[in-house]
Amino acid sequence: MAKSRIAGYLKGSERIGGTGILTDFNGRKIGVYTVVSKWGTPKSHISSVMLQVDAKVGSVVYTGRSAGNLMLFKGKRKARR
Repeated sequence: MAKSRIAGYLKGSERIGGTGILTDFNGRKIGVYTVVSKWGTPKSHISSVMLQVDAKVGSVVYTGRSAGNLMLFKGKRKARR
């Protein structure tokens, strides 16, 4: 059974519709991702953007947020349609 939550790091595009690889802490590929939406975070001292991301690890799709490229992604298993 797949995990209900996942964490990883984005390596690739920050554009809406852009894709990249999802890595673990050591930089090993664990999946791929697509940016679903993007908005500015002008009052943040960590990043100027926030991304909504769908990530696929194996055959399971997760949805969550990240502060951008090389930043932590935290996601939960996406509901099936």
